[in-house]
Amino acid sequence: MNVSCVKCVLICFTLFACLFTGCGGGSGSSGGNSKIIGPEGGTLGITDVNNALYGVRLDIPAGALAEDTEINIALTPTPTQLLGSITAAGISVQMSPAGLTFLSPITLTLPYDDQNNDNLVDGTDFLESSVIALYADEEDHLLEPLDVTDQNMESNLISFQTDHFSTYLSIIDTTATDDDTTDDTTDDGTDDTTTPLIVGEHLFANPAFRYDSEGIPTIIVQSSPYYHLTVIRTHLYTGVKALLDRYLSRSGRGAECVMAEDYLSCTFDAQAVFSKVAQSADAASWDWNCEFVEEHTVLRTYEVKDDALDTDSTDTTGRIYCSIAAGDDQTSVTITWGTVIDEEVYMNVDEEVFNLYTDMLAIRMWANYNPQAEESTP
Repeated sequence: MNVSCVKCVLICFTLFACLFTGCGGGSGSSGGNSKIIGPEGGTLGITDVNNALYGVRLDIPAGALAEDTEINIALTPTPTQLLGSITAAGISVQMSPAGLTFLSPITLTLPYDDQNNDNLVDGTDFLESSVIALYADEEDHLLEPLDVTDQNMESNLISFQTDHFSTYLSIIDTTATDDDTTDDTTDDGTDDTTTPLIVGEHLFANPAFRYDSEGIPTIIVQSSPYYHLTVIRTHLYTGVKALLDRYLSRSGRGAECVMAEDYLSCTFDAQAVFSKVAQSADAASWDWNCEFVEEHTVLRTYEVKDDALDTDSTDTTGRIYCSIAAGDDQTSVTITWGTVIDEEVYMNVDEEVFNLYTDMLAIRMWANYNPQAEESTP
């Protein structure tokens, strides 16, 4: 059975750029929620209590920018459709220039809602200690939790580090408490109850249904279907790790995808990772798909390029593709990426920032229930 789906291709190239360089420059202020900050670093903070962004602060260290750049902080609508069941704990903030990448991590501080200072996030029963930061990208359906480096419970602020600009918000990390754990819910957010699977249903987050007069359900809407594979190094002198998680992250969290000896692929137990696959009793009854994540894949000799118009080309020189397929044992699923990844993923460290993962293979994966998929296997 060929159940792979390819949307992006990696084009071979040679990297000459230095990742950690600094050069001269200056900084100034352009007022309001924006400021010009240069290579020497600087701070942009919203201190006006009447400003909807009050409490937001950006600290850019020296050397994080190569040239003078106008930095802007703006309020943006909370991406509720992307969040699904995730609960926002405060405002959503858009940092620009969009897509700006820093040469070393910067620190961003965001407020969260606890106006009565009862140690609970307003409108919820969750303690403020459960608040974490989240990076959200609606266009690419990407969510990534970020570890909080500091929390001021008197001022209701959290701080965290990032290396690029996008949309950020504070959310409630329900996995940090026991309040939301029940016997019928698993870590991937799926329900272990015996609700019958429906053709087209994806791996996690129960869909909403509409029933016809004969009681036959039709899927109305499902939240983001994506799961992610990241291949990183967790230490300078150890091998690469392949990890599966709902979010893309360099934190080293997630279920293990066992690396092949040739470093060309990894294999995971789909029934152990996804309760819906376990309910179906066969990983081959799902249509599996994958693609490289362009904005987060950083390798030594490849970069991601959209190949939508050239997938039928017989000339594949310098190109690699990812693919995903279920095995014959009803449980295993293998993801292949076409290059010796141990030679592509490196950890880069400078004098000020240690364990900074600048190289990563990122693959977005999804699957939809299709009991006929197994029957069509050659």
